[in-house]
Amino acid sequence: MLISLLVAASIQLLINDHLLDLLLKKGLHTSSAKAISVRMRNVEPNDQNSSQQFFDFPLTAFVLAGGRSSRMGRDKALLKLRDGYLIDYPIRVLRQVTQDIRIIGDPRKYGFLDFPVIPDSVESRGPISGIYSALRASPSLFNLIMGCDMPKICSSFIRLLMAKASLGDAVMMKFDDGLIEPLCSLYSKACLTAIEDNFRKQQYKISDVFGSITVAYISEAEICRLGLSREIFTNVNTWEDWEKLRTENPR
Repeated sequence: MLISLLVAASIQLLINDHLLDLLLKKGLHTSSAKAISVRMRNVEPNDQNSSQQFFDFPLTAFVLAGGRSSRMGRDKALLKLRDGYLIDYPIRVLRQVTQDIRIIGDPRKYGFLDFPVIPDSVESRGPISGIYSALRASPSLFNLIMGCDMPKICSSFIRLLMAKASLGDAVMMKFDDGLIEPLCSLYSKACLTAIEDNFRKQQYKISDVFGSITVAYISEAEICRLGLSREIFTNVNTWEDWEKLRTENPR
């Protein structure tokens, strides 16, 4: 037992040192980095109160609604689903962990939702443009970024992302089959440089950035321990997806 405790303490010290170094590399002033690392080091990935501890420093959430929805032929964010629009569902979940929620999209379309709406700051090249625009506009080091078409996402997964914020420049879901979910993830502003470098190389896939940043992944085993499955990442890309969702959630 004593040996186990000593090993655990040693590991925790290494994690704390890594966290401080990581925050400094992200561009924080030394005193700010130390303050944040002290607040974060006691956050456990499965701690149901972890979101409250994260309120000790800024956390901004962005919902990406600037896509063309080319496969659907209309704006999917404003499709009506039960008691709201499709975009309302991720917003409701994000409000459980932060009050600073913003939308990346056309202010003329989404201004009525009463959240700050920020247009893409670069030519639309797919989701990477929305992520870049969000990070550029954000006042926060850590940022939750989510697609507008994820009606089944839940706050317990968001808290898991938050609890792993110190482990990389980005935190995201990686499934057992190797697929990655980059549009329900946590990104730090440290990712900006890598994205800008890829833009200069005309590389516009989100996955192209991963080789230049540190990514902490969440496994299916971890979400299973929370009683979750990959169904929470259900999104809407086609009319078939939409009809299936409507059948499960009748008006």
